[in-house]
Amino acid sequence: MGKLHRWMGMAALLAAVGAGAADEPLADCKFSALVSDNDPAGYAVRDKAAGDAKVLARLSVAGGAIVAVTGFQNGWFRVSEAENDPDPPQKPKNIFKGPGFVAAGTLTREVSVKPKAPGAVFEEPNAKSKPAPALKPGGMVRVLACKGDWLKVRGRADSGPVEGWMNSDATCLATRSAC
Repeated sequence: MGKLHRWMGMAALLAAVGAGAADEPLADCKFSALVSDNDPAGYAVRDKAAGDAKVLARLSVAGGAIVAVTGFQNGWFRVSEAENDPDPPQKPKNIFKGPGFVAAGTLTREVSVKPKAPGAVFEEPNAKSKPAPALKPGGMVRVLACKGDWLKVRGRADSGPVEGWMNSDATCLATRSAC
């Protein structure tokens, strides 16, 4: 439970920073991620990239919820829609149609085990920047930001916690595909 509280604290911190920061331009990106927030009131989707913005919807994450991310601004992900993540053979059902914003640090993806640079992490969002320790293939990462095809992530390597940038192709939505 301690780890969950730390992650929730990080999300709150990022939300507070995002609420007080000068508006940064919206960075376009495109990926889907699993919501990993256990707020009993439901996961808040807001109308702006700010912690005090109007709540458009509260997503029930019981059983899993997946959001389609289309951008990043001020510590918040812009989402176009969300759907539940039911057990097969049930089909996913749309539970939010956007746009809206969700707090950074509450979304997860799985590190790919594909041969194309599995677990490769870099200090900047490009493959020519300094590499960071590689993440364990098959492990989960928190997505902290995005820019184009790159995701800023936090995960674990053999040497301990790692934060850096991964190409979105080096991760996947573990609930929907073999990674």
